[in-house]
Amino acid sequence: RTWNSKVEEAEKALNNIAFYDENIGWAVGEQGTIMHTTDGGNSWAIQQPEAFYRETLEDYYDDQPPGLFCVKIIDQNTVFAVGMNAAIMHTSDMGKTWNQIPVESKLAIYSIFFKDNLAWAVGDMGLYLTSEDTGKTWSVHQEVIKSKFWFRDVFFSSPTKGWVVGQA
Repeated sequence: RTWNSKVEEAEKALNNIAFYDENIGWAVGEQGTIMHTTDGGNSWAIQQPEAFYRETLEDYYDDQPPGLFCVKIIDQNTVFAVGMNAAIMHTSDMGKTWNQIPVESKLAIYSIFFKDNLAWAVGDMGLYLTSEDTGKTWSVHQEVIKSKFWFRDVFFSSPTKGWVVGQA
């Protein structure tokens, strides 16, 4: 019925939010923004991946961190975030450290989905990725789903039955 702002006017737009339980959650957004809460969203702390650190403001504007579009929580310690330039970020320590997982693409990834130890991700120009080791490594599958447009979300009900939505 009523809504209250929990973050002072943010400098960057947030794109996605996910909670592990009633207290632990993450939100992601523009320019590599990752925010974390452990008190049900009453307070939020910024978590900056080392890969997104820039020495100077000039370096920051020359090479801005990628915008992040989706965050998925595996367990209270393990989280993935995906975004521009095929960024796949991963933490296994509640965000104390974030690592960027290399991917053979530069296209945006908009969504990621996990089921058991399998994972799928989709993005720009029909980008379709899979992982068979809970996201530690990723394979890009070119031309599997032929599209020149973007896919916004992916869901699998079993290892062989899934859905992708977006622009066909």
